Parts: sequence; C-alpha cells; structure tokens
Amino acid sequence: MAPRVQSLLRHLENESGFQIWTHDNVEAERLIIECFPAEAIWAAKRRGCYPEGMTATAAKAYKKIKRGTRLSAAEVRQLVKNVLPDALVFAPAFPNLWPGLVEQTIKWMLDDTSWQRDNAYRGGKLLDDVVDSSLCLATAVAYACNAAHLWMDPEHPDDGHIIGPGKWSVG
Repeated sequence: MAPRVQSLLRHLENESGFQIWTHDNVEAERLIIECFPAEAIWAAKRRGCYPEGMTATAAKAYKKIKRGTRLSAAEVRQLVKNVLPDALVFAPAFPNLWPGLVEQTIKWMLDDTSWQRDNAYRGGKLLDDVVDSSLCLATAVAYACNAAHLWMDPEHPDDGHIIGPGKWSVG
C-alpha cells in the first residue's frame, strides 16, 4: 500500500476508532471497507443499471479525459451521467436520494470556479476523483444497507478484500 494510504489507515484506526473490515468485525460501528470504482461499474453493468448497449468502456469514458482537456458543461454532465445514471441504485435507501445527489454533484462541479478555465471545464484528475468518490459512496451505502458483495481469498485474508455494491447469490 502507498505510504499515504498506510498513514490514513493508522490515523483512522488509532485516532478515530475505525476498524479495517474482517469477517470477525462486520458488526463494528466504524468500519473501513475497501472498494474500487471499477468493481462498482462492473456490478452496475451486471445488475442492468446502465442502458442497453452501454459498454464498460463508455461508462468509464470519464477516466480517459486527460488533464488539460477542455470540456463544455454539457460534456461534463454527460460524462458524469453516463457512469452515475439514475438507475445506479444498489440499496433501499438510495432510490429517492441518488438522482438528486448526482445532480447536486454536477451542479457543484459546474459552479466551482476552480474547475473552470477560459469558459470551459477541466478534465483529468478532478473529474476522475469526483466520479470515483461517488461510486465508492454508492458502495458504502450499499454495504450499510446490507446490499453489497465481497470478494476475498479466504486462504489469504491479509491480502485484502473488495466490497462492491449489490448482493449476489452464490449457488
């Protein structure tokens, strides 16, 4: 793990009372879960949250926008809505909240002057980080609502885990 991540984890565990998720502490009040935006996109695709014909490449188009690229407000909106559609619902608490949350996120991005240069919006890490954080939020809410799945190697639990939105039945 990157030193900055290790430092964050130490702080959360030692100063804030969080625990890293394990099978033994799933009921802990403050958990640190590991999630990846690509897992959330994969789960959304498998659960039919994207329009018919939407490919993973199209959903992840926001990741291809390089730093220095200038985008119109309409382009920013379309990139975000492609990957965070209203149908991206994994938890019972989200159906009425998610569309408004996405709209507020887009509004914040478009209203924030630090994103603007010469009447255009910047692509790159800023856009990527906001969208990825939104996908991780969807995963965390799904987990809190008992609507998430887990990938890990039971033989090597120290190797980490990935929690993704949406329950899967195995069998």
